[in-house]
Amino acid sequence: MTNIIFVAFLVFALIAFTQKSTGRILVPKSGWIAFGLFCFLLILIVNVPSTPSTLDKYNEKVNQAETIANNIKVKSWSVRLGGYDNILIIDRLTLTNQNHFPVKDILINVKSYAASGTLLNSKDYTIYDIIPANKSKTFRDINLGFVDSQGRKSNIEIVRAFRAE
Repeated sequence: MTNIIFVAFLVFALIAFTQKSTGRILVPKSGWIAFGLFCFLLILIVNVPSTPSTLDKYNEKVNQAETIANNIKVKSWSVRLGGYDNILIIDRLTLTNQNHFPVKDILINVKSYAASGTLLNSKDYTIYDIIPANKSKTFRDINLGFVDSQGRKSNIEIVRAFRAE
Protein backbone atom coordinates (compact mmCIF):
# COMPACT_ATOMS: atom_id res chain seq x y z
CA MET A 1 0.00 0.00 0.00
CA THR A 2 2.77 2.44 0.89
CA ASN A 3 4.54 1.74 -2.41
CA ILE A 4 1.38 2.67 -4.34
CA ILE A 5 1.22 5.96 -2.43
CA PHE A 6 4.88 6.60 -3.20
CA VAL A 7 4.46 6.00 -6.95
CA ALA A 8 1.36 8.20 -7.00
CA PHE A 9 3.33 10.96 -5.29
CA LEU A 10 6.14 10.73 -7.86
CA VAL A 11 3.67 10.93 -10.75
CA PHE A 12 1.97 13.90 -9.12
CA ALA A 13 5.33 15.65 -8.59
CA LEU A 14 6.30 15.17 -12.25
CA ILE A 15 2.93 16.49 -13.40
CA ALA A 16 3.30 19.49 -11.10
CA PHE A 17 6.70 20.37 -12.58
CA THR A 18 5.63 19.91 -16.21
CA GLN A 19 4.58 22.94 -18.25
CA LYS A 20 1.07 22.33 -19.57
CA SER A 21 1.42 23.98 -22.98
CA THR A 22 4.77 22.51 -24.11
CA GLY A 23 5.06 19.40 -21.99
CA ARG A 24 8.56 20.58 -20.99
CA ILE A 25 9.71 19.83 -17.44
CA LEU A 26 10.29 23.09 -15.55
CA VAL A 27 12.84 21.86 -13.01
CA PRO A 28 16.32 23.32 -13.61
CA LYS A 29 19.32 20.94 -13.57
CA SER A 30 20.26 21.82 -9.97
CA GLY A 31 16.64 21.15 -9.02
CA TRP A 32 16.93 17.56 -10.28
CA ILE A 33 19.57 16.87 -7.63
CA ALA A 34 17.29 18.20 -4.89
CA PHE A 35 14.32 16.30 -6.35
CA GLY A 36 16.39 13.09 -6.46
CA LEU A 37 17.51 13.48 -2.84
CA PHE A 38 13.93 14.17 -1.81
CA CYS A 39 12.73 10.99 -3.57
CA PHE A 40 15.53 8.96 -1.99
CA LEU A 41 14.59 10.17 1.49
CA LEU A 42 10.94 9.46 0.77
CA ILE A 43 11.80 5.89 -0.24
CA LEU A 44 13.67 5.43 3.04
CA ILE A 45 10.73 6.76 5.07
CA VAL A 46 8.13 4.70 3.22
CA ASN A 47 10.09 1.46 3.49
CA VAL A 48 10.72 1.64 7.26
CA PRO A 49 9.58 -1.67 8.72
CA SER A 50 6.38 -1.31 10.68
CA THR A 51 6.61 -1.63 14.45
CA PRO A 52 3.83 -1.89 17.01
CA SER A 53 2.31 1.51 17.55
CA THR A 54 2.58 3.38 20.81
CA LEU A 55 -1.16 2.93 21.27
CA ASP A 56 -0.82 -0.86 20.90
CA LYS A 57 1.94 -0.92 23.51
CA TYR A 58 -0.14 1.24 25.85
CA ASN A 59 -3.22 -0.99 25.43
CA GLU A 60 -1.13 -4.08 26.16
CA LYS A 61 0.26 -2.50 29.32
CA VAL A 62 -3.23 -1.47 30.49
CA ASN A 63 -4.55 -5.00 29.88
CA GLN A 64 -1.69 -6.44 31.94
CA ALA A 65 -2.38 -3.88 34.69
CA GLU A 66 -6.06 -4.87 34.80
CA THR A 67 -5.14 -8.56 35.02
CA ILE A 68 -2.76 -7.83 37.89
CA ALA A 69 -5.49 -5.80 39.64
CA ASN A 70 -7.84 -8.80 39.56
CA ASN A 71 -5.51 -10.48 42.07
CA ILE A 72 -5.51 -7.60 44.53
CA LYS A 73 -8.32 -7.86 47.06
CA VAL A 74 -9.77 -5.34 49.49
CA LYS A 75 -9.41 -7.05 52.86
CA SER A 76 -11.03 -4.23 54.85
CA TRP A 77 -11.71 -0.52 54.62
CA SER A 78 -13.54 2.33 56.31
CA VAL A 79 -14.38 5.87 55.23
CA ARG A 80 -15.41 9.08 56.94
CA LEU A 81 -16.37 12.59 55.92
CA GLY A 82 -14.02 15.41 56.82
CA GLY A 83 -14.13 19.17 56.51
CA TYR A 84 -17.75 20.27 56.59
CA ASP A 85 -18.95 16.78 55.68
CA ASN A 86 -17.88 17.24 52.07
CA ILE A 87 -14.39 15.68 52.02
CA LEU A 88 -14.23 11.89 51.60
CA ILE A 89 -11.39 10.31 53.56
CA ILE A 90 -10.49 6.63 53.62
CA ASP A 91 -9.53 6.06 57.27
CA ARG A 92 -8.05 2.64 56.68
CA LEU A 93 -7.66 0.50 53.57
CA THR A 94 -6.06 -2.94 53.72
CA LEU A 95 -5.19 -4.52 50.38
CA THR A 96 -4.01 -8.10 49.84
CA ASN A 97 -1.75 -8.87 46.89
CA GLN A 98 -2.50 -12.42 45.73
CA ASN A 99 -0.05 -12.17 42.82
CA HIS A 100 3.24 -14.10 43.01
CA PHE A 101 5.15 -10.83 42.46
CA PRO A 102 5.09 -7.40 44.14
CA VAL A 103 2.76 -4.72 42.73
CA LYS A 104 2.90 -0.93 42.67
CA ASP A 105 0.91 2.16 41.65
CA ILE A 106 -2.49 0.76 42.52
CA LEU A 107 -5.41 2.72 41.05
CA ILE A 108 -8.58 2.56 43.15
CA ASN A 109 -12.03 3.90 42.32
CA VAL A 110 -14.45 4.91 45.08
CA LYS A 111 -18.12 5.50 44.29
CA SER A 112 -20.49 7.28 46.66
CA TYR A 113 -24.24 6.64 46.58
CA ALA A 114 -27.21 8.52 48.03
CA ALA A 115 -29.74 6.84 50.33
CA SER A 116 -31.89 6.28 47.21
CA GLY A 117 -29.06 4.35 45.53
CA THR A 118 -28.24 7.14 43.04
CA LEU A 119 -24.55 7.45 42.15
CA LEU A 120 -23.31 10.80 43.44
CA ASN A 121 -19.54 10.69 42.95
CA SER A 122 -16.84 8.55 41.43
CA LYS A 123 -13.28 9.28 42.56
CA ASP A 124 -10.02 7.75 41.30
CA TYR A 125 -6.91 7.66 43.46
CA THR A 126 -3.51 6.10 42.80
CA ILE A 127 -1.61 4.60 45.73
CA TYR A 128 2.06 5.06 44.87
CA ASP A 129 3.43 2.30 47.06
CA ILE A 130 4.53 -1.33 46.75
CA ILE A 131 2.69 -4.36 48.13
CA PRO A 132 4.94 -7.44 48.36
CA ALA A 133 3.89 -10.74 46.78
CA ASN A 134 1.23 -12.65 48.73
CA LYS A 135 1.16 -10.01 51.49
CA SER A 136 -1.28 -7.41 52.82
CA LYS A 137 -0.62 -3.74 53.42
CA THR A 138 -2.68 -1.08 55.18
CA PHE A 139 -2.97 2.52 54.02
CA ARG A 140 -4.39 5.30 56.17
CA ASP A 141 -5.94 8.74 55.73
CA ILE A 142 -6.38 8.79 51.96
CA ASN A 143 -8.01 12.10 51.04
CA LEU A 144 -10.27 11.71 48.00
CA GLY A 145 -11.37 15.35 47.90
CA PHE A 146 -14.80 16.91 47.67
CA VAL A 147 -17.90 14.70 47.51
CA ASP A 148 -21.63 15.26 47.74
CA SER A 149 -22.62 15.49 51.40
CA GLN A 150 -25.72 13.35 50.72
CA GLY A 151 -23.55 10.25 50.29
CA ARG A 152 -24.66 7.38 52.52
CA LYS A 153 -22.89 4.36 51.05
CA SER A 154 -19.55 3.83 49.30
CA ASN A 155 -18.08 1.16 47.08
CA ILE A 156 -14.40 0.59 46.31
CA GLU A 157 -12.83 -1.13 43.31
CA ILE A 158 -9.25 -1.91 42.32
CA VAL A 159 -8.94 -0.67 38.72
CA ARG A 160 -5.34 -1.46 37.83
CA ALA A 161 -1.87 -2.02 39.22
CA PHE A 162 1.57 -2.58 37.80
CA ARG A 163 4.22 -5.17 38.46
CA ALA A 164 6.94 -3.77 40.71
CA GLU A 165 10.47 -4.49 39.57
